[in-house]
Amino acid sequence: MSELAEVGLYEEHVQRGLSGVLAQLEGVSDEEVNWRPLPTANSLAVIATHVMGNLAQYLWVLGGPPYARDREAEFRVEAVQVEDLRRRGQTLEQTVAQVLRQLPPGALDRTFEHPRQGNKTGRELLLSLITHLAEHVGEAGLTRALLLARRAG
Repeated sequence: MSELAEVGLYEEHVQRGLSGVLAQLEGVSDEEVNWRPLPTANSLAVIATHVMGNLAQYLWVLGGPPYARDREAEFRVEAVQVEDLRRRGQTLEQTVAQVLRQLPPGALDRTFEHPRQGNKTGRELLLSLITHLAEHVGEAGLTRALLLARRAG
């Protein structure tokens, strides 16, 4: 597989992960998006905010726009509006395409310094990102299912 094809495959999986989290916001009110199934569990707003913060940081490490991340604050968000999350997600979808399609030749084998993970190759970073997104797609789906069960009474 060529490097260009490999990056295209990673882009497809990153986009699928982001859209998978955002899809869980469909038909959810602003009040519901901030609901937590347990006091220690994440709301859909927290999950989406965290996923997008993580993704933006990975893109910055790979040469995308600068991003100053406050990871701990991602888990404390409250009173978030669904439309704000959707807009941010749409912007991030465009940034994913832009950054990954502009990766220079050899970027998958090049070492990058990630603030939390240390030195990783571009390939390792993208695989870690895809895994992280998949975990949170599942968490968001479960949170939405609990929300819908609560709504149904």
